[in-house]
Amino acid sequence: MKNLLGRAGIENALRRLDELTQEESRMAISQVWKATRKIDERVAGVDERVASIDERVAVVDERVIGVDEGVTSVGESMVSIDDRVANIDEKLAGIDERLAVVDETVRATDNRAAEIIDGTYTSISCRKYSYRCTQLETKQG
Repeated sequence: MKNLLGRAGIENALRRLDELTQEESRMAISQVWKATRKIDERVAGVDERVASIDERVAVVDERVIGVDEGVTSVGESMVSIDDRVANIDEKLAGIDERLAVVDETVRATDNRAAEIIDGTYTSISCRKYSYRCTQLETKQG
């Protein structure tokens, strides 16, 4: 009988140990489930943030495209301005040439006027305008 009572106590202890093991297993599964659920919630939050960042990046991409178009437009304008400046340079070169001719004419006129004032004006220097030279020669003579 002692054997039976000892055996029954061991069986009860083993059953109790089995129940405790199962309960501990269920508690561990519950903890794993809670941790998994928290991870899922955090991943969902990260997904929402990534989607928001994607939207912002799309907006930035659109702005960059707009800036690129603006830079292209400025570049085209600069080419147009360069062409206009080149035209102005050409016109200024023509004006410089004409001013040089005017400057030479003014110097020649100043020299002739000085000769007339000094009385050293000769008919040789005014062959083109011979009628004027004869008038001047008669006034001087």
